[in-house]
Amino acid sequence: MQPWQATPDAVHLWRVNLEVADEVRSALLPLLSPQEVRRAGRFLRPLERRRYVVAHAALRQVLGRYLQMEPARVPLAAGPRGKPGLAGGGGLRFNLAHAGGLALIAVTCGREVGVDVEAVRPGRALAALVEQYFSPLEQAEWLSLPAERRTAAFYAGWTQKEAYLKATGEGLWGRTRTFSVRLAGAPGLVASDWGSAEVRRWRFLQFRPAPGYIAAVAAEDGDWQASWWQWNVEGEQASRWAISE
Repeated sequence: MQPWQATPDAVHLWRVNLEVADEVRSALLPLLSPQEVRRAGRFLRPLERRRYVVAHAALRQVLGRYLQMEPARVPLAAGPRGKPGLAGGGGLRFNLAHAGGLALIAVTCGREVGVDVEAVRPGRALAALVEQYFSPLEQAEWLSLPAERRTAAFYAGWTQKEAYLKATGEGLWGRTRTFSVRLAGAPGLVASDWGSAEVRRWRFLQFRPAPGYIAAVAAEDGDWQASWWQWNVEGEQASRWAISE
């Protein structure tokens, strides 16, 4: 079964391996728009530049299948607050995240969606980040946890917060302290300066797409189910994959 029909009752989550041979990456480069090529050129590190090219070419390949058009012709455009979307609107919604050698693409229809993935870095100094970006409620929860659980709780919170802010179109540097997510246990919004209706509006999933990574997806609530897919950029092939929540 292939997932190329986006419907309001499903969120398709695509995993993409960004570590490909140079000749594969070179073949993907013509799929990008001139603006994307310029953005790729701004990365100082060649590794980051290569991963950007593969991630954005994969996004175009995947969306091209849904739209039944050539990847280079997919009409990507930035929304009013910079969130990527399709020029001319339409029901298809999507979001891209990448970290290290892994990318995730979320695709759905008729509801806003955001996704984030992070490479877990044990031993990273986290307290200052929690103080700067987490709400007082989240800070209190984080400090209440045993020290050995705080790294996992930080990444659980961080990925949820970024997925939510990407879904709303604000990005990570938005209002990070004006809402609270659950750091341990079932993911989700627990409080918002926008009231209880905003809390009820969103549903979250947390999962581990690969060893050493943690990810979260946030989508406007409703009776939707997630399905999990692997995309091979070289062969333009789709296959199922299993997740660990």
